[in-house]
Amino acid sequence: TTYKTQTAELGVGGTVTIVGAPKGAITVEGWNKNEVEVTAEVEIEAANEADLATLAAVSGFAIDEQFGHTRIMSIGTNDKDYLKRVAKKFPKRLMNTPFKIDYKIKVPQYCDLDINAGTGDLKISKIEGAMQIKAFESNASLDLIGGTISATFGTGNVDVKINSRSWRGKQAIVQIASGN
Repeated sequence: TTYKTQTAELGVGGTVTIVGAPKGAITVEGWNKNEVEVTAEVEIEAANEADLATLAAVSGFAIDEQFGHTRIMSIGTNDKDYLKRVAKKFPKRLMNTPFKIDYKIKVPQYCDLDINAGTGDLKISKIEGAMQIKAFESNASLDLIGGTISATFGTGNVDVKINSRSWRGKQAIVQIASGN
C-alpha cells in the first residue's frame, strides 16, 4: 500500500474528470479553494518483492491540467497502451494484475464533474455543478445541493439526498440497472 497526495489549480466553474481504477472507492467533496486536492491509497499485491516493485512503478494516478479542466486518471496494469509507453519490457505474467485505488478528492464547490468509476463506493457532497457519473458496481451516496445530475449505475445501492428547501438544480436523473 502506498499513499500519494497531489494538488492542481482549478478555478470556479471548471471541470474535473475522474477516471477511477477498476476497483476502489471515490470520495469527492466540494471546498472553498480554487484547487483540486487528490489523496490516493494504492494497493497492489504480488508474489515477491521484485514483482511488487515492478507493479508499483506502473500503478497509481496522473493529473492532466488544462485551462479550466483537470483530469485525474488511474494508471496501472489494466491499460496495455500505457504499459507499452512506459514499460516496454513489462512481464506478460503481470499483465492485468488486480490493483485498487481509493481516492479522496477535494474540488471547488462550484465546478462540473465527469466521473467514470469501476467497482467501489462512491460519495459526492457539497458540489454544485453539472455532474455526469457512470459506475459499474457501486454503493453510492449523492448529497446534492444543485446543478444538473445524470448518473448511471450498473449494480449496487444508491442513496440520493436532495435538500429540497434549497435545491438549485435543473434536473437529477439517476438510473440503476440492478439494485436499490
